Amino acid sequence: MYIRLIVIGGVVIFFVPNNWLKVVFALLFIYMANFQMITLFFHYRTSIWLDIYPLNKQKKETTFIKWLVQLTFVQTIIFALLFLVWLDLAGLVLTLAGGSLFNYLFNYGFVKRKIEGM
Repeated sequence: MYIRLIVIGGVVIFFVPNNWLKVVFALLFIYMANFQMITLFFHYRTSIWLDIYPLNKQKKETTFIKWLVQLTFVQTIIFALLFLVWLDLAGLVLTLAGGSLFNYLFNYGFVKRKIEGM
């Protein structure tokens, strides 16, 4: 899912002619990938095998958010590097700044509240 959205986002960004729209699509695909990965936190909650090595809930939440932040940052860098290929420094800076800001606000705001409530 993550790789697929990076590839599809890269193709869309490549073929869109407007530079501002490229930045919007980069942020949109960062959002879509991040939003879909939230469900991975709940994926193994019914598996009995995870109870063999129990971790407290706070540690699981913190580790998951850290992992999600890292994946989102990698995706932001990949999309920003696409702008570097076209030597579009404004797009590069906007994608890095917007993606990093979104990464922080979304993961430490929305995702944290979402998984703490469950």
